[in-house]
Amino acid sequence: MTKHRIAAEERRKALIAVARELCAHKGFESVTTRELAKAAGVSQSLLYKHFPSKDSLYAAMRDDCINLSELEDFKHVLAVQPSTGSLVVITRFLMSKILSEGQKSIDLLIVRSLIEDGEFVLTMHKDILAPWFAKVEQSLKAAVHSKEAEAVPSCGQTAALFTQAVAMGLMLMMRPKRKIVDLNATREQLVEKCVWFALLGIGVKADAIRRHYGAPMPATVARA
Repeated sequence: MTKHRIAAEERRKALIAVARELCAHKGFESVTTRELAKAAGVSQSLLYKHFPSKDSLYAAMRDDCINLSELEDFKHVLAVQPSTGSLVVITRFLMSKILSEGQKSIDLLIVRSLIEDGEFVLTMHKDILAPWFAKVEQSLKAAVHSKEAEAVPSCGQTAALFTQAVAMGLMLMMRPKRKIVDLNATREQLVEKCVWFALLGIGVKADAIRRHYGAPMPATVARA
């Protein structure tokens, strides 16, 4: 009985993983249960045994994404105390994650959600995005208070949104196998350029960015 339960749980996780990849690359509406079953190497009847409907599989996939290791990393980063240094570090962390080698299904799911019904992003907001936005806002306020940043119109939650948009936009430009633009830079250099662009845009002073960019990352961030 125990072995049967474990096998069923593993099969369920495998189906969710397949759904995540297919939905990331094709969009939820475009993926059929036939495609899901074929990609997972199971029959449609077995797929329906685990998930009675396509909507139930999608809901399970959304819930599972919140617990992905790559999103758990973001939760570790939220433990840093608000400061200018924290703002530089978490911005660098965000850029590094989104612009890392290989396409992360979670990033593509976010993009798919934004051009479809937004449901996936709304699901993520409470657990991931809202705390992240709050941490950026708190750190920016701390930077302004310490006079390492100017209070500009992009202060507040829009600052976090702008920094994320910079990375997501560049990630999409880099996604096609055929180069859209020759950026003439390594990924590490692109990360640095994005960090500078985003932080300058939300009001952080250049000397503050320069001072904190090369500083050792806090243990919580380094572990992530």
